[in-house]
Amino acid sequence: RPTAAEVGAALGEIHALVSAHFALEEKNMLAWGYPQFDEHKRDHEALLDAIRDTMDECESELPLDRDAFSARLNEWFTSHFRTHDARLHGFLQAGHAGSGR
Repeated sequence: RPTAAEVGAALGEIHALVSAHFALEEKNMLAWGYPQFDEHKRDHEALLDAIRDTMDECESELPLDRDAFSARLNEWFTSHFRTHDARLHGFLQAGHAGSGR
């Protein structure tokens, strides 16, 4: 079973990768003139905050509630894909992003 420090380090890597993905997606949304950018970005920030909160728990040696963390991530991804990403994909499929996509 991994230590709190190992979990925190792994979450740091996940945070960096997810953050980079979100930054690229947000850059593209701005370039495409996506009208729901602000709402979409806020949802990205909510996930990054949740990961940072869990990293803080690991650093403070608090026991990590793996089930609760897993449930939070699952809920966030499921909700985000069904709402924010679905709207973005609809926007792109409707040709609103111009010929760049």
